[in-house]
Amino acid sequence: MTKSRLRTVYWWPGLDRDVEAVVKDCLTCARNDKNKVVVKSPLSPVAVPEKPWVKLGLDFMGPFHLLPANERYVMLIVDYTSKWVVTKCVNSVDTRTVIEFLKEEFSREGVPSHLITDNGVQLTSQEMKLFLDSLAVVHLKTALYLPQANGLAERMNRMVKSCVQEAIETRAPLADLLRDQWWAYCNTPNSITGIAPFEYMRGRSGCTKMSPAWFRNKFDLGDLDQEKLSRASDRRRGYQCKYKLRYDYKHGVSSVKWKVGDMVLLKDPGFRTKGKSRFKGPFCIKEVRKNVVVLNNGDVWSMSRIVKWNNRVVDSPDLSPDLREDPSLSGSKATPCIKAPSRLRSRPLWLSDYVP
Repeated sequence: MTKSRLRTVYWWPGLDRDVEAVVKDCLTCARNDKNKVVVKSPLSPVAVPEKPWVKLGLDFMGPFHLLPANERYVMLIVDYTSKWVVTKCVNSVDTRTVIEFLKEEFSREGVPSHLITDNGVQLTSQEMKLFLDSLAVVHLKTALYLPQANGLAERMNRMVKSCVQEAIETRAPLADLLRDQWWAYCNTPNSITGIAPFEYMRGRSGCTKMSPAWFRNKFDLGDLDQEKLSRASDRRRGYQCKYKLRYDYKHGVSSVKWKVGDMVLLKDPGFRTKGKSRFKGPFCIKEVRKNVVVLNNGDVWSMSRIVKWNNRVVDSPDLSPDLREDPSLSGSKATPCIKAPSRLRSRPLWLSDYVP
């Protein structure tokens, strides 16, 4: 449209090229470009250890304002290997409450090696960092606005939500509903591993109210042999591969090769009013990891949230965060506009015999 309007009143050699260069360098145009879309990155399955209670996921749900104050929030821990789940109803989710919950479970089951959480303020506080460092627990924080990075915990939240809805309708204690829900879940063979979470954690089959008397007297710690664990690992890896193929096909993912120093725009993940730009930035990529990038302001974002801006690359990604809104980009130079040479002008030949 810009080129069409210019051609109605102006023309010069290389007009199209010059207009495209100016529009390409326009930050406002890039932020509001309706044709600019982010590309889904390929799914990267979480590496699951062979032993249970080694890698855990932690998440919260709430607040539930229709429930009593002591059931306003639900804290949840899930084991990525055995799918074992633990929940607790609390009235707040500050750092001290979370640490007490972790201490309670660690004293019962042992200290894990890794803990996956989101970037909530109670989970990124200095007090939480000191607590996990004292136990030598590796704290893995997901990328911003990427809940699927802690997908197993988010999946278990669905079951918590169904119990919350039942508690609101029946006015039953939420803690009792969650206890019954998890007891039934943990004694049911998991569709991925083929082993019940209770058996995976304890090494023996659990008893329920449906178990006959002869089964309740049976106690054999050898029920969970190595062959059964190997089959569970094979089933889990097969499920992850199958789910990855289905996800990549459904979302049309594309592997974009990002490099350190690339200038990118970030799709605004929060609520935006009508007329507000969809993208923020530009930002500079400081570090490239598996499916996430670290920007020059220190934030970690999924590759599915960024798009390249103007194919620009800077030599040093260590830009000040204050420069991320600066169109000059701390000295990064735009493509110079090359002026066309002036035309040679001469009198027309039909005026050669003209005598003034």
